[in-house]
Amino acid sequence: MLKVLLILSLLCTVAHSNIIVRGRGLDDSGSTAGESKGSWVLLGSMCFDAKTEDELTIVATGLAEGSNQRILFYDDESGSFANAVGAKSCAEKVKHAKQLSYDDKDGKTVTLDGVDLVKGEKKTQKIKISEQYKHQWYFVASNCGDTVETEKPVNVEYSITSNLNVDCSILFAKASVAGYIVACIFMVIMVILLAGLSYCFYVKSKPPSMPSMKDNTGYNEL
Repeated sequence: MLKVLLILSLLCTVAHSNIIVRGRGLDDSGSTAGESKGSWVLLGSMCFDAKTEDELTIVATGLAEGSNQRILFYDDESGSFANAVGAKSCAEKVKHAKQLSYDDKDGKTVTLDGVDLVKGEKKTQKIKISEQYKHQWYFVASNCGDTVETEKPVNVEYSITSNLNVDCSILFAKASVAGYIVACIFMVIMVILLAGLSYCFYVKSKPPSMPSMKDNTGYNEL
């Protein structure tokens, strides 16, 4: 029994140490806005719970030269944002962007690889978010060419708003560890008690030692 409790205590410790907390999103409010410069720049991030149907509104004005300036969409699935960050060139980063869609004025669904921006023109674009599982989305401004020499820095004024995004730190928060802690403390106490009882039983089970007899051979008796 003592060995079983020791094993359970170790398993409890391992289980507690393996709980992972996902990092907080870059922007957990209902909107993100600002001004950004660079050839491939992260603008912000939003998280959405599972079974979420929402519509994002992107309002952006391109202020940089070049015809390749766009706002791209990535998520936390394998092959998207993480791969884009690890890509060596701006053009390779663009390839990992996700496609999103919106309904045009005729009610037809249109798929987008990104929101194209023209210098000096303010553009408003609505896109649909349909989540079966919880996800974190990343919004990036890019101004990539076919070669490194044709890359240009982005210069964008933007706002991205959502009604149903949630706080990333809550969405990906670790489960409560109170139960683990209580169970571990209980097991440690039980191990100590059983160890003490085992020692007491061991001491009591030992046969009593016989007193040593003094050898009086050679002494005169009165």
